Amino acid sequence: MKTTITITGQPSGNRTLLHAIQTSDSEVESFFNNFVITFSSKKEAKEAISNAYESLVHEEPDFAEDGISFNEHLSKLWYDASVAFLDK
Repeated sequence: MKTTITITGQPSGNRTLLHAIQTSDSEVESFFNNFVITFSSKKEAKEAISNAYESLVHEEPDFAEDGISFNEHLSKLWYDASVAFLDK
């Protein structure tokens, strides 16, 4: 079942999240400075959030403690003033 991740918030943070989450087989739609990424399954979308978190923490270790987090269900990822979340 297809699942989407919506990215909203600050434009620069939204683009950072988009580049961290987007995969080669996901589809991206853009609405102003927000993005909707479609994955073929919920499992794939959650893996993308997990991988994006790891990537962002690795790329910005000084920022990771206060500016990057995710919830335990892998349904939300925060980066600065932007958030990526699984749509229900």
